[in-house]
Order: sequence, then structure tokens, then C-alpha cells
Amino acid sequence: MPTDWTDATGVETGAYWTGLPALTINHPGPTGGATFAGAFGGAWLDRSTWQLWVTDDVPYDGGSLRYWSIVMGYQHIVKPNDFDGNEFSDFLWQNSDGTPAIWTMSGFTAVSGGAAVNPGPGWHVKGAADFDADGHADILWQNLDGTPGIWLMNGLSVLAAGPVGINPGPAWQIKGTGDFNFDGHADILWQNLDGTPGIWLMNGMTALAAGPVGTNPGTSWQVRGSGDFNSDGKSDILWQNADGTPGIWLMNGMTVLAQGPVGTNPGTAWHVKGSGDYNGDGYSDILFQHDSGLPGIWLMNGMSVITTGPVGSSSPGSDWHLIG
Repeated sequence: MPTDWTDATGVETGAYWTGLPALTINHPGPTGGATFAGAFGGAWLDRSTWQLWVTDDVPYDGGSLRYWSIVMGYQHIVKPNDFDGNEFSDFLWQNSDGTPAIWTMSGFTAVSGGAAVNPGPGWHVKGAADFDADGHADILWQNLDGTPGIWLMNGLSVLAAGPVGINPGPAWQIKGTGDFNFDGHADILWQNLDGTPGIWLMNGMTALAAGPVGTNPGTSWQVRGSGDFNSDGKSDILWQNADGTPGIWLMNGMTVLAQGPVGTNPGTAWHVKGSGDYNGDGYSDILFQHDSGLPGIWLMNGMSVITTGPVGSSSPGSDWHLIG
């Protein structure tokens, strides 16, 4: 249920609304300046149930609500590697000579495919995400000298391409992407060779803010990816220590809200491979793989482990490696 409210007059208080939890009354004009968008704009719905409450608290008369309406705008979260915007994930390739290619998919069927201009073997694809919030995944690159680059895509077409920001140097490596400030634009997640994590908040090919985040945990902790572990719409950072301990930093933009190890250390034979929402509850979970090849999942709720265990009827063997 929403926690902010807009009231119809300038004299109401929460005491008028019996049977409801404590309310924050946001008065509209002429006595106040509140609007529905002001009260609820930017809210993370997270499968919320919205309710309209109406009360007539003027004595000795009657009234009714004849009609009401609401117009809502929402940000579309692009599915992983959906380059053509058809709600199906696609294949992103790179040849050993540097040439990138995309297969647009519909289930098991490759609808179309093609290669783009080769930027050279010094450029390596680091991932795909929607940087310009147009509903199409874009390609994230990094050069051997450290320079990051983005290709803004529309299906197989490159709309714009080039380096972004200022080259931080080869000691900084791109570790993934995420939407850390909940603005609908993908951001870049980094880690320095000394262990320091960093985030670039992006708007298309423009870096709005860039720098290290939190306190350097040291080289024994490695960034393994990102996910929304507390279901607030903002990406968080997933870690693993050299001793096997997984960890999470809950983020709000470039601010660390909470951080620490999670669960019981599974040991060095289990490796964090990434994250995903495996039980459909809106919270990211952690994907592992054992040295034997056996996959495993930790179902999470924030920094709390709900349940853990291997998945599948048998191990595929150590020759198979989880990629995502």
C-alpha cells in the first residue's frame, strides 16, 4: 500500500482517517502544493496493491464520488540482451579478431543476424544494457588501455558509437552494468586492481557522475556482478572473497546503504557466477557453481539467505562452466 497520500482539502489530518495506519497528508492547492506525481513520482511499485480511500467528514450532508482516473507513466526494464525490443533476449557475439555480431532471437529461432564494423582486437565486449532508455540493449566495450566505449543500438543498427568519459586507465576493469540510481539508464560497474569498486552513473554516452564507492575492501574481495537484492529498483553490488565468502553491498546510486558478508561461507570450491530472480519474488538471488560442475542457488531477501542448495538432478561435469 502507498505510504504517501494526497488529501482533497487543506484542513485534513490523519486523525480523520479511522482504521488506517498513520498517514502523511500531502495537501494540494490552493492551500498546499502537493500533486499525485509529487507524492508518488519515482516510486518502485514492486507488485504493490494500490487502494483509493474516500471519506466524507463534513456532518449533516451526503456525497458521492462520481468518477476518478489516473494516468501513469512507467519505465520499461529491458530484458537481458534484447536488442530489437521484441521482449526476447538475443545473442551477442564477438570474434577473436574483434568483430561483434548479434543474432536477434525468438525462442530457439534466430530471426536475423549480422556483424557490425570491427573496432579491432583491442576492444572487448563487456556486456549489454540499455544506456539511452530507448527499450533496446546497447553494447558496452573496454579497450586494453582502459578506455570504456558504448555502441547505442537499435536491433542490428549502430545509432552512435564511441568512447565515453575519461579513460581511468587499465587498472580499472569493467565488472558489469546495473541501474544504480533508478533513472532507467544503465550504469557501469568497475573495480580497480587494488580492490576499490567504482560506479559511473550514465545517461546514454554521458557520464553524469563517476568515482569510487564505499571503502576499499581489499584485493581478496572481487566484484562478481550486480542485482537488485532488496527490491528497491536500484542495483546492488555482488561480491565474493578469496576464501569463498559471498557478500552484498546494498546501494542507492553511489551511496552504500548496507554492506557485509551474507550466509555461511560455502568454501573455496563454490564460485559466485552471477545473480538472477529464480523464484520470481522480485529479489535477486545468487548463482553458484562448484568445482565439480554442480550448480547451486541461494534464494535471497536483501542480505538474508532464505534457502540454499544445488539445482538439477546431476552435475553436468567440470567441463561445463556457468556463464550467466
